[in-house]
Amino acid sequence: MQVEALSEAELKALEAHLSATESAMSPAEARGYLTAAASAPTFVRPVDWLPIVVGEGGFSDLKDANRIFAW
Repeated sequence: MQVEALSEAELKALEAHLSATESAMSPAEARGYLTAAASAPTFVRPVDWLPIVVGEGGFSDLKDANRIFAW
């Protein structure tokens, strides 16, 4: 599965979101956690790691998630 790296703007938006959410991981923690998830011997579904990374409450709505991840 080929995945593109986040653009600089996407990365800054994600870091701002993580920093603004008290229960979210810090950007450095998220980077390490997602590196481990990507390196796992089996696929780790986003539904399993996303709530852990973005914290309680996650995103305010789908528009907020799309703004961060440009999906």
